[in-house]
Amino acid sequence: MNLIIILSVIAIFFINLFFIDEIYKIFEPSYELDMNCNPLNDNKSIEALIIGEKNLCLEISELLKQNSIFSLTLEDSNQINMEYKYKYLIAVNKSDLDNLMICSIGIKIMGIEQVISVCNDHYNKKLYDKINVPYLYKEGLTSSELVFTLLNIYKN
Repeated sequence: MNLIIILSVIAIFFINLFFIDEIYKIFEPSYELDMNCNPLNDNKSIEALIIGEKNLCLEISELLKQNSIFSLTLEDSNQINMEYKYKYLIAVNKSDLDNLMICSIGIKIMGIEQVISVCNDHYNKKLYDKINVPYLYKEGLTSSELVFTLLNIYKN
């Protein structure tokens, strides 16, 4: 009787592993490349990573493209490809904590030096200052102001 129970538990374990694998394939996050860039094209390489709200990311991406900087836009920080080297990182979430986390990962783990974030609440400015993350805080901040600041701060 004990042998049957043990074999049943082992069988259920392996069946669950199979189903979990299949479920993960369904919900696996996909990397969405900005329509403006093609990473396989030798003439254009992705230099900027923009993470945040889709519409704002696309606006920023279009402005960067006008400056010959091609970008990857992501809505979720879990989609970041840590193996790729980016020149710029822009965090434009509505949550300051998300922006701080994304910028910290970019600076400390990915080695991105040219980082900028949007600070949504004035009382979080101290957090940005404390961990040395460049940010912009302004009511009605536009994507063009963000790109202009990014390009002028890190002018080579």
